[in-house]
Amino acid sequence: MIKYNLTEESPSLASKADEMVNFDWKQKNGYTSRSMHVGVLGEYAYGRYTDQESNLNVYSGGDGGVDFKKKKVNVKTRVIKRPYIPDLILKEKELTSNVAQTYVFAMHLQETNEIILVGEITRDSFLERSTRWEYGSDNELMVSMDKLDKRYDNVTRQEIKNYSNEVTRSN
Repeated sequence: MIKYNLTEESPSLASKADEMVNFDWKQKNGYTSRSMHVGVLGEYAYGRYTDQESNLNVYSGGDGGVDFKKKKVNVKTRVIKRPYIPDLILKEKELTSNVAQTYVFAMHLQETNEIILVGEITRDSFLERSTRWEYGSDNELMVSMDKLDKRYDNVTRQEIKNYSNEVTRSN
């Protein structure tokens, strides 16, 4: 399992997230400082994993859905809320309006401020394998982690669940 503890970097990344969410269009689209912070943590971890620098610049119109220009990657980070281990969920609008070709799925474990890099899927594969997310709005699609094109270190849902439970017991 590929994981990064970002406790040391978290305060500066939280400030950057606050700066990002202050754009009107971010607030109108439901972004909060917390959700931006979790997203920035995921991007930062993926950057470390791939030896790429995270683009933490703030753009008035957004980044076009591309967090890393190499392979046109968009990192999606979901929070682990035990006992539920999240799936990759995207809004249909993201899939049609963004230029991202690959979506990287990451999870945030709040207790330890760790990011777990789960895997990746191309936009075409996501569209092919996705189903409507039953708990979301009509415009949200999901793919479970076992349907990703590539799982980093062949990580499994059970492995993440076990690790999450172990961390909770030790804190």
